[in-house]
Amino acid sequence: MKFKDKDTFVETGHDSTVDDKPVPGLVYTFTRVKSEPPVPNKARLKDLEFLIGGWEAENNDGGTTQWSFNWSDNKNAIVNELITKGPDGETISATKALLAWDTANRRHSNWWVDEMGNAHSYIWNKTGDKTWKVWRVGATGAGVVTHVDKDTWELDWGNAKSQFKRKPIQ
Repeated sequence: MKFKDKDTFVETGHDSTVDDKPVPGLVYTFTRVKSEPPVPNKARLKDLEFLIGGWEAENNDGGTTQWSFNWSDNKNAIVNELITKGPDGETISATKALLAWDTANRRHSNWWVDEMGNAHSYIWNKTGDKTWKVWRVGATGAGVVTHVDKDTWELDWGNAKSQFKRKPIQ
């Protein structure tokens, strides 16, 4: 083994077999470069930690929208569930999603499957200290998520704005 510099070493050697058969003169070279360890996905979700818990917003029709956010077991994703209820308290729709760091595309993404089995993808981009812009993949327009305080956040889609208040969700 020979160090080229403090972060790189090269090993050259001889191997006498390939598939358990002797091969005279077979030489190999192995180069290893030290790299920084990858940032864990849970560290990339730190700025979205304010969402953890149960939330509720009142709808214009007298119903409610309940949204719960919980850490996955390894804290590498945030599992979320959205329930819309009518004025009578009856569930109109319920969907589940996963919010995580998308390592392939290097961005925060939210993947939804609605009650009809349709899949939706959203891209989250931090645009300010407490503000996130959210785009639905394949659709025009975007929403804005604003962290107001420890007990409030807002979702503004332009044509609809909801203020979510912290509330335990059963």
